[in-house]
Amino acid sequence: MNFLNKMILGMDQVKDKASQTVEVTRINSQISSKREERRLDLIRLGETVHIANQRGSIQESLEQIQYISNAISQLELEIESLELQMLRIKGGKRCGCGSVVPMESRFCNTCGSEVKEEYNAPVPVLVTAQQHMNIFCTSCGILLESDSTFCTSCGVKTE
Repeated sequence: MNFLNKMILGMDQVKDKASQTVEVTRINSQISSKREERRLDLIRLGETVHIANQRGSIQESLEQIQYISNAISQLELEIESLELQMLRIKGGKRCGCGSVVPMESRFCNTCGSEVKEEYNAPVPVLVTAQQHMNIFCTSCGILLESDSTFCTSCGVKTE
């Protein structure tokens, strides 16, 4: 390989690394924003429950409490999805034990388990007023209808 080709290859690698850094920074900013939104929703949820309890009207506020709680669950799904995107950009995947391993690894260096192809997280669905009675799968986190007995994504029985 001649000098010019090596220089072009090096510049391409620098460009790719810069692009990756910009993308990671953008996703980190989105994660921070979602976490702050979640924190504020948790405060709002606590205030709603406290006020309802003081008034002795928890049942009357149950719909609002469920709506805020579902919004918090939705934000958690979005944060998880963004974290997975960032992990992929950095060339990693997550083992079932929670450890991060390189994308090309077949086995986890923490627990020794085989690390299969990473599960594609469900695309978060925004919670609307009509969906306030919906539930989330405890296994994969996908949004389900309130009358679902089994998850349509992973097949786990709902609780």
